[in-house]
Amino acid sequence: MNVKLVCSVFLVALSGNAMAASFEACPLPADVRHQGGVYTAPTNTSGGEWLGVISSARPAALTAFDNAVFYAGDGSTKTVGVLSKCAYVSANGDRVDLRYRPGQPTDITVKLENIAAWKREEGPFGLVQFTCSDKSKGACAFVEYK
Repeated sequence: MNVKLVCSVFLVALSGNAMAASFEACPLPADVRHQGGVYTAPTNTSGGEWLGVISSARPAALTAFDNAVFYAGDGSTKTVGVLSKCAYVSANGDRVDLRYRPGQPTDITVKLENIAAWKREEGPFGLVQFTCSDKSKGACAFVEYK
């Protein structure tokens, strides 16, 4: 009986770890590397990367997360669409936008997670967008939608 209980607890713990790693979120500024104006960070799931480019004469490390922007696929209040960017501020004050690139060249459809962190807003030209300004790790979360 004790062996079954220990095995059950172990399997539940493993499944919790698998679920915890199955979502993506904007990387923390400290997890973003830069070289020559190219900013990258690994993704959590797909083997892709976060990518941003800046044309500053003096690119610097990222110091703060600003926000994430998501556009609903049909322009409604639905939580399925495209993540536009995760925006940061560098040590010299430049704004750097990172894009989610999960091992393929085009934008993919994603579904928002942690819905409470995302706020619905009217964007330019009447587009509905959701923004997330929560700076805690994993707060601006989403999953690939298939």
